[in-house]
Amino acid sequence: MHAVAHLRVVMAVALLALAAVVARPVERPQAPALVATAAGDVAVSSSAADQAILDALDLRPGDSATGSLTLSNTTKVGHSLRLQTLGITDRPGPGGGELSGHVHLLVQRTAGAKVHEVYSGAADGLTDIDLGALRAAEVQVYTFTATVPEGGPALDDPFAGASVDIAWRWEARAEKEVTPEPEPEPETPPVEAPKTGPSTGGATDGTRGSAVGAQAGGGIEQRTSPADDEGVAPTSARPVRLWVGGARSQRIRTTRGTAGGAFELLARCRPDCSVVAGAKVRVGRRWITLKSRRIGGARSQGAASRLVFRLTPAELRRLRPALARGRRAQVRLTVTASAAAHGSSSGRISMRLRK
Repeated sequence: MHAVAHLRVVMAVALLALAAVVARPVERPQAPALVATAAGDVAVSSSAADQAILDALDLRPGDSATGSLTLSNTTKVGHSLRLQTLGITDRPGPGGGELSGHVHLLVQRTAGAKVHEVYSGAADGLTDIDLGALRAAEVQVYTFTATVPEGGPALDDPFAGASVDIAWRWEARAEKEVTPEPEPEPETPPVEAPKTGPSTGGATDGTRGSAVGAQAGGGIEQRTSPADDEGVAPTSARPVRLWVGGARSQRIRTTRGTAGGAFELLARCRPDCSVVAGAKVRVGRRWITLKSRRIGGARSQGAASRLVFRLTPAELRRLRPALARGRRAQVRLTVTASAAAHGSSSGRISMRLRK
C-alpha cells in the first residue's frame, strides 16, 4: 500500500513560493500518511499526515527552505521503503523556464545519530529511490531542503512566473513475519491433600486458591487494544512551519552611544516559536561566520514578526572592508525556529547590507 506526496513550486517575479504536501493514503484516507502490509494493517505512521512538509514564501534565488517528516514503524516486523515520482507537471513562465529541472532538492535521512544523504539534485531527477529498511519500532526522520540556484538575472529571469507540480509516492512493504514458537506453560505444582481428618475451611480455601492461581497464570489470554493490533502510533504534534522574509537590501542601523549595529528580518511561525539565526558575510573573497544568536520570537497569527539581528562592535569592525566606499556586503542568514514538543524547522535568506 502507498501514500501520495506532492511538491508544488511556483515562481513569480523575483520570488519563489513552494510547498511539499503529504496527502492522505489513497486506499485508507483515515490512516496515517504511510501504510503497509498487504492485509491492510497500518504499520508505519507519519508525523505529517495531510500536512505540508515544506512551506516557504518569498523564497528568491539563492535562498533555501527546509522541512522534515518523521516515519515510525509501530509493528513487530521490518518494512522496506521506496520513494517514487508519480508525475511532474511543469508550467513555464513567459521566459520559458521549467522549474522541475531548476530547483535543487536535498533529501536526508536521520536514524539515531547517523545522517545519510538520500538524494541531491534537480527535483525532476528523483524518480525511484530505495530507502532501505525501516526496522520494527524504528524511527527515521527525513529532511527535505529545496534551494533556488542563484545565477544572476540572465539565468534566473526565465523562471519568473513558472510553476511545477510533482507527485511522489511513499511505499512500504512488510517483510515476512516469523511466528515464534509458543513457550511451554509452567507446570502447576501438585497440591498435597491433608493426611488426616476432614479439610478445614482454611485448607479448602488454600487449596482452591492454589488451583485458581495456576489457572490464571496459564489459561488467561492477554489481549491487546485495537491500536496495538494495527500498530498505530499516538498522534504526534504538528511540526514547526517557518516563513522568513524581509527587505533584501538594508542599511545597518546604529544606535547613538553604541558601537554596534543591527538589521531586520520578518518571520512567521506555526505554532508560535523561538527564533535563532546565524550568518555568513562575504568580505572580499572569503566568508566571515557570525555565530548563531536568539533574535526573538515569531507568531502564527497576525502580521509577520519583526526580528532584529544585532551586530557586536567587533563584528561590525570585521565587516568594514565589505562596507567601505559605499559597497554592499552580501549576507546569507540561516534561521531556525523551534517550539516545545513540535521540533524545529530552518530556512535561509540572502540580503545585502550597507552603512
